[in-house]
Amino acid sequence: MGQRLINSDESLGLHNQAVSSIGMHDHSISLTQDKRLDAPHWFFAQFIELDDELELHSENSSMSWRSKVSWWCDPRQWIRTIVHLQDTPHAIALGTAIGVFIGLTPSFGIQMLLVLAIAFLARPFFHFNQFAALVAVYVSNPFTMLPIYWFNYRLGTLFISSDISWDEFKSLFQYSDYSEWFSTIANVFYTLGAPLVIGSLIVATVFALPTYPLMLRLVEKVQLRRKLRKAKKAQQKSESQIQAAVAEHDSL
Repeated sequence: MGQRLINSDESLGLHNQAVSSIGMHDHSISLTQDKRLDAPHWFFAQFIELDDELELHSENSSMSWRSKVSWWCDPRQWIRTIVHLQDTPHAIALGTAIGVFIGLTPSFGIQMLLVLAIAFLARPFFHFNQFAALVAVYVSNPFTMLPIYWFNYRLGTLFISSDISWDEFKSLFQYSDYSEWFSTIANVFYTLGAPLVIGSLIVATVFALPTYPLMLRLVEKVQLRRKLRKAKKAQQKSESQIQAAVAEHDSL
């Protein structure tokens, strides 16, 4: 009986030592009650919920291919891809903002090249996540490109007079292959000119500026939740090992 009490006390000491060691190795995850993510803003709650879905789907390998396709076609997956990049929140948020700015300018066909060129030129001055920027440029894609450019053009006509119909506007962007790309983009700028450029710069700036603080906060929250989840799993594993050790001592 005395031996069992001694073993239980030793096990309790091991448990306390393990818990304290977890806290010693990761002070960054300690949170006060008022900083816990119990009731985040609805915008961030959508992606925090998505983070939980990601963990669920990664653990469930028996999903049908139809479920996987429908899940990955969710528009939130573009942002999910960005917020789960391995980089600092600042670099990810800045890369996203740069990608959004480029994506909203009439640079179809060379958007990725522009991201790489900016990254090369900016390397001595600042760093941003290039992959986040490459993903963010897809804010303008074959489905959204024409409506975005049309809106930019119409906004630009408020400053510089121009009058082109929607059908004429669409015909300017039609080309069969990349061999016609240069002549097509040259014709676009020659015909639409300053109204498209001015409107695009205004729209790109208006959307890119708030992208940085929004993505910065979102990435910080997601990375914090991942740290907490990792620490919780480590603690559960440690407690299960301690319980197994207690059971082994008690059986002696």
